Amino acid sequence: MDYIYHGANILASVFGLKEQTREQVQAMLPALVAQDKPWEPSNVKITLDEEKSGPAPVSAAPVEEKKPEAVAEEDHAAVARLTAELRALDLAKFKPLVSADFEKVRSENDRLEGGKAAE
Repeated sequence: MDYIYHGANILASVFGLKEQTREQVQAMLPALVAQDKPWEPSNVKITLDEEKSGPAPVSAAPVEEKKPEAVAEEDHAAVARLTAELRALDLAKFKPLVSADFEKVRSENDRLEGGKAAE
């Protein structure tokens, strides 16, 4: 609930909308949750870099740089269409975004991390 509440209010601030109280956000949640398929944990163990034991092995062979993959012609066409669509927008009709600075606390070590939305 806290994640949704704070995230919603950060986005409200960025888009210049009225921030919501915790109670208002709580009242909206039932409409946002899929009632026909409740969430269940997958029981998949995710190994983080911090959990790896010891340093990574050093390879004696030189590291080969990956060459960028060729971009398909349809991808070029899609990017061109999207670029034209975005350039055609009348930005005067949109509200300007507001930069929002925030800090979050990582629960595993209570370290503060800064963030910035919409910059």
